[in-house]
Amino acid sequence: MNYSQKDLDALWNIIKSHRNLFVGNYTGLLAVKFDLDIQLFEHSNKISHQKAVRDMETIVTYEIEKAIKILSLVDIRCHHLSCAADTGTGNNSALCIHYQDFGKDKFYALTIPGINYVPNQETRCMLEKMLKI
Repeated sequence: MNYSQKDLDALWNIIKSHRNLFVGNYTGLLAVKFDLDIQLFEHSNKISHQKAVRDMETIVTYEIEKAIKILSLVDIRCHHLSCAADTGTGNNSALCIHYQDFGKDKFYALTIPGINYVPNQETRCMLEKMLKI
């Protein structure tokens, strides 16, 4: 899981104008350590998405270039940090992008472990206050 900053910036440019379900304002993406059990994560990720949208196909990938190619050709609906991983500003987070193929009824959730948002200063302060409580 060695994501280049160039790839992270390219991914951010694709998703940044779409609705972010995670609270706050963000300026980019960064690679973080991800040491959760991947099989347990994939299972939890799939279950959480099935509860949200029936028949949603979940994709978990470490191949950021593949994700960029897919997301360049689809209708992105929203993005957030996966609730099957850790949320906040630290490690063990996973970026999740929900999309739909143009002209099709099927929804997808593409999740990339080991990616987190870069919060702006105001959001960083807000999150730090929330985490201390």
